[in-house]
Amino acid sequence: MKFHPTIAALFTALLVQACDQKSDSSVTQANKASPSPTRTDPGAAALSRAEEEWGKSWIQQDDKWITQARDIPFLFQIKGRKSKVDAKPLSEADRLNGVEWVGTVSFSSAAEREFWFEADPGYTSAPRVKGWNDWETSHQPIASYELRRKNRQWIFSSNEAMIPHGPIARQYIPVIRPKVSPLPK
Repeated sequence: MKFHPTIAALFTALLVQACDQKSDSSVTQANKASPSPTRTDPGAAALSRAEEEWGKSWIQQDDKWITQARDIPFLFQIKGRKSKVDAKPLSEADRLNGVEWVGTVSFSSAAEREFWFEADPGYTSAPRVKGWNDWETSHQPIASYELRRKNRQWIFSSNEAMIPHGPIARQYIPVIRPKVSPLPK
């Protein structure tokens, strides 16, 4: 059986087109099966950035973290560190100014204690002894970082690390990476 050349060319073109559609269909199915890349969660990115900042003034020691008061002769140790990310709603002005995320990352702990390099007679309600004092239950965040992401850059409102200190009206005092070696256990 002989086909007219025009019909043979038309049949070949239709066959090629059908194969291409089947090929495109399988590519589409493959794309649907694999997850498409998603943007990074800004809360997770904020936590990661705050943990980098945390690491500038804290050292991990086994399952605990330790830091040193900048102006007072003691170390501060925590156990059971937890983190919390609180995103704040963006205003229209924030969006117009290129702000992508605003919020606070705070760290708390299950327990805390202090190591004094010398006895501290200055406390009347809770005198401190030289060495490690007893563990206490933590009742407030150990550190909080207010930050925003603007034009793909993270900006801290304050990157000075602070810890709560004081037996009654706890104030936040600045801390630094411990300079003691070896760290007391």
